[in-house]
Amino acid sequence: MNKNLIITLGITCVSLALPQKSEAATLNFSLGQMWDSSNVLIPENTVGILVADITGSGFGSMETDLFNFDLNSTIDVTGGGSQTLIGTDFEVLSILSADSNNAFLTRSVSGIAYDDGLGAGDNLAFIWLPGLTSTGDSITGGQSFGLITGLTGAQNGSGTDDFIIPGSPSDTVTFSFFSTNIGGGLVPIVDFTADLNIAAIPEPTSIALLGLGSVALLLRRRR
Repeated sequence: MNKNLIITLGITCVSLALPQKSEAATLNFSLGQMWDSSNVLIPENTVGILVADITGSGFGSMETDLFNFDLNSTIDVTGGGSQTLIGTDFEVLSILSADSNNAFLTRSVSGIAYDDGLGAGDNLAFIWLPGLTSTGDSITGGQSFGLITGLTGAQNGSGTDDFIIPGSPSDTVTFSFFSTNIGGGLVPIVDFTADLNIAAIPEPTSIALLGLGSVALLLRRRR
């Protein structure tokens, strides 16, 4: 066999065996300012969570899905089945702390892989948790929180993109959504106010005890 052909085949095999670099998206964003449920600006270090709706179900279940979510969860957006979820519908892209401006300014999430359910056009949402200032804090029932989604390109101070996962896995996009109390801000303050509450979900043992109590009450009435 021709030596040049052997060398060519060898190089081809080696190149095929090398791992191919996958494309990944980057989100650069600024959001704020944020208020708590009493219309007071959130303090520095308030915990925030950036999530994507990977099933298209909307964010209506967040009040129950957030219950007991572990803020110490390790976040991996690079794919391969290791993503962190809130409930079954929302992939966590980043857990952040508010800055001294009562906002989340100049943040970035890179290396976002489009697999494991996450894809172009998935709606983004941002959650902030007034009263929680450390990832060591626990989310409990009754905790107030804010959630903003559905922001449009017309409100984006840095461009025309909507608040969604970019259209291509190689894109880098920048979002700047500011409340109207900031110069040039286009988002109503009410949208940046925490007006939701986390619903407590009874543990199975508590449900069982409630059931036993109901049975006992029925037996007592029959007597």
